[in-house]
Amino acid sequence: MRSLVLTLCIAPLLLGQAGRAAAENNWPNWRGPNYNGAVEDASPPTRWSSSENIRWKIPLPGEGSGSPIVWENQIILLAAVDTGKPPATTDQAAAAPTEPQAGRGGRRGGLSEAPPRNEFEFLVLSVNLQDGSELWRSVVHRGVPHEGGHPTNTFASASAVTNGERIFASFGSHGIYCLDMRGKLVWSQNLGRMQTRNEFGEGSSPALIRDTLIVPWDHEGPS
Repeated sequence: MRSLVLTLCIAPLLLGQAGRAAAENNWPNWRGPNYNGAVEDASPPTRWSSSENIRWKIPLPGEGSGSPIVWENQIILLAAVDTGKPPATTDQAAAAPTEPQAGRGGRRGGLSEAPPRNEFEFLVLSVNLQDGSELWRSVVHRGVPHEGGHPTNTFASASAVTNGERIFASFGSHGIYCLDMRGKLVWSQNLGRMQTRNEFGEGSSPALIRDTLIVPWDHEGPS
C-alpha cells in the first residue's frame, strides 16, 4: 500500500481569505473559497525541502487523493484504508467482486487494477492545523470496492466540503456522509454503484451552495 504524508508549509497557501468565508483562514472546499485554487494575498515560499519551510509532517492512514480542506484549526481529509481482511458480513461477501484477485497494484490490460477482495474502511480524518496532531477520525463505511481503478487513482479521490457547521464527504459508490465538526455522523445517503469507463475509478468532489449539496453522478450507468 502506498503511504501518504501530509506536510504543512510555513505559508498562507492553504489558508482562505479573511472576509471571503464565515471565518478567517478557511479553505472550505476543493479549489478554495473562490473556486479557482488561488489566494489573492498569499506569499508562499518559492523553495522548500524535507526541512526548509516545513512546520510539521505526519503520516496518514490508507490512501486518498482528494485535497485537504481547512476550517479554523482543522484540516479535514478523506481516506480509504485496506483492512487486509475479508468482508465481515454475509451481505458484504455476496457483494464482493467474483473475478480473480490480482491485488491492489495488479494491472489488467495496463489500464486498471483488479477489484480488491478485502474490506476497506472509509474514513474522515481531522488533524490540528498548528501541529498536525489528530483531532478525530470517523469510519463512515466499511465495504469491498466493486471496481479496481486506475493505478494512479484511489477509493477516496473526492475532496470534502464544509460550511463550518457540517462536513460533507462523498465516497461515490460507498455513500455520501454528513458529519458535524467533531466527526459525529449526522446523516448518510447511498445512490448506488457507479460504473466507470475502463474501471478507471471515481473522484468527483461535491459542491455546497447555501443549503444545497450538489453531487456529480456522471458514469457509464444511469447518471
